[in-house]
Amino acid sequence: MKVTVLCDNYARYSQRLKAEHGASYYIEDGDTRILLDTGSSDLFLENAEKLDIDLSRIQYLVLSHGHWDHTDGLVAFTKKFGVDVCKNITLITHPQAFLPKYDEDRYIGCPLSLEELSQYFQVKLTTDPLILAPGFTYLGQIPRRFDFENKTPLGTTVKDGQTIDDYLYDDSAIAYQSGNGVYVITGCSHSGICNITEYAKDLTGATRVLGIVGGFHLHGRSEQLAKATAYLKQEQIPELYPAHCTSYEARFAMKEEIPIKELGVGLILDWR
Repeated sequence: MKVTVLCDNYARYSQRLKAEHGASYYIEDGDTRILLDTGSSDLFLENAEKLDIDLSRIQYLVLSHGHWDHTDGLVAFTKKFGVDVCKNITLITHPQAFLPKYDEDRYIGCPLSLEELSQYFQVKLTTDPLILAPGFTYLGQIPRRFDFENKTPLGTTVKDGQTIDDYLYDDSAIAYQSGNGVYVITGCSHSGICNITEYAKDLTGATRVLGIVGGFHLHGRSEQLAKATAYLKQEQIPELYPAHCTSYEARFAMKEEIPIKELGVGLILDWR
């Protein structure tokens, strides 16, 4: 199974690729091709072309949640490939990913509505886990078992006509089960990186977590960072790639306790 970073906040040294605030991962295993998130512009498409990745061949487009920096690229994707290509792709996400989302007065949700996207893709909305292909599971709604994660809402959302605090219940991830353990590919981890990891273990029956790549949504030194780091240290995960919404300060603090690795646009992980 290969994971290629098409969009991240940082570009890797010596790569002729561009970075932006956002996340997008191309996942390939045999005949299975999955795109997780689309970044915040058409940049993921540009980088995919430079890496000779044909995104018109994906079977699944998974949205980790409904924020703009993971979904704005949908506009460019639908324009580039049109209905003839998109009708062969299943778009998978949580039902609440398409609720309006705001940071005070600024709209931070998905740029296209469910109705608009349904004109292009086969859309599957689910809160339950969903097997995408042999070894691959979309986790659905993540149980919030650790009390130090997801304690603070991020902006607001509108549900049933009511404006409420947004705890990002739509935030999810993908698990890949190999013969030796489980790998996790996450977009932003608003639901908590420890919550996500534990649920991936539960669903796959794996006792060993071999790697995690994606945003950990940790900023600066805090109780949450300290407890998340302690959890990851306890799990003894050999390949940790905190990305996107994990601040430099948080990465430095984690590096003092666990062997995290560098990530940027163009990184290819070959996980088995």
